[in-house]
Amino acid sequence: MAIKPLDRRTVLKGVLATGAAVTVPLPLLQIMLNGNGTAYAQTMTPVSPLFVNWFFGNGSLPGKWKPTKTGTGANWDLSPQLQPMAALKSYLTVISGLTNNIVAPGNEHPTGSAGATTGAGLNGNAVKLPSIDQVVAGLISAGAPFKSLEVGVTPATPNGAPDSLATVSHKGPNAKNIAEYDPKAVFTRLFTGATTTTMPDQATKLANVRKSVLDAVLADGASLQKKLGAADKQRVEQYLQSVRDIEARLVTTPPTMPPTMCTGPTAPTTPRTPRARPHPR
Repeated sequence: MAIKPLDRRTVLKGVLATGAAVTVPLPLLQIMLNGNGTAYAQTMTPVSPLFVNWFFGNGSLPGKWKPTKTGTGANWDLSPQLQPMAALKSYLTVISGLTNNIVAPGNEHPTGSAGATTGAGLNGNAVKLPSIDQVVAGLISAGAPFKSLEVGVTPATPNGAPDSLATVSHKGPNAKNIAEYDPKAVFTRLFTGATTTTMPDQATKLANVRKSVLDAVLADGASLQKKLGAADKQRVEQYLQSVRDIEARLVTTPPTMPPTMCTGPTAPTTPRTPRARPHPR
């Protein structure tokens, strides 16, 4: 019997003890694709690419980051800082020799960030153009539950007003996307559609509930398993286990504290009059 294709937007659904609806998106499965794995089986729409923009300013040493030998295909050498990615070398493209000509002397950090992510400078404190992640999102996010997700690792309040110091994601001028640094808030948003800023009561209930997100969708998951082949079953099991592992870690993760503003150094006290030291005999 032929297996009926599964819609790419299929999610596992359930209800938490709080009464909040919960959904668990699924990874891309063979049952969702055509025979060549290049398009969705139901619509024959080509599989959309994924785009992740990871920004870490001042995060590399040029001498240890740049490949010592450049070339195409496999004809190039990994630098010391890229060695941990040796197993993925065939998928890597390292671009070197670029110069950010938008950087303004004396204003390197704001203009450098804007130039690197938007390709344009600043107009006062605002960027002039949308950042590359938002340009790409506008092209590939049709039908997705989120146009884009902005997530940060290390919160830091910039000591300055330019938008390009506060974030690297911009919808356009005066429309910055502030990253979410709290992993619990990200988890809540992804699996319940709630946010801690717009639904504080719901967020409090979710933080205290003891029923797992995955436990809430077990029945729906069991029904799905009957439709899957062996490879898809294994992929779903591994995926759900990774979600459960993250969920367990979040239980013991303290809430992210709001960042503090960098302040100037404390002024030195009046130096004491130096005393003469006797010469050793």
